[in-house]
Amino acid sequence: MDIMSALVMTTNKFISPTHGTLVCNKPFLLFDAEFAMGPHWELFANRTLIAANKARIEIKSPPWNPEVPLVVLVASSGDLSPCEFKLD
Repeated sequence: MDIMSALVMTTNKFISPTHGTLVCNKPFLLFDAEFAMGPHWELFANRTLIAANKARIEIKSPPWNPEVPLVVLVASSGDLSPCEFKLD
């Protein structure tokens, strides 16, 4: 049975554009990635699964800032931890 998880990430500074790779301990299916800014916010995020346990996420606008978490929705067969979001 797959488990749906919301991975929540925060930053301590403004970052724009946001380009990074999500790497987890186990394979996962990537569903969505967006800033938690409310129901009417339009976000253009490119999301690509590049390996069974890695996904590439690119957000050109708006800037990622300390007040707004980045939320990535994934499904997996178990606990994904540890996960890391590596900016580049």
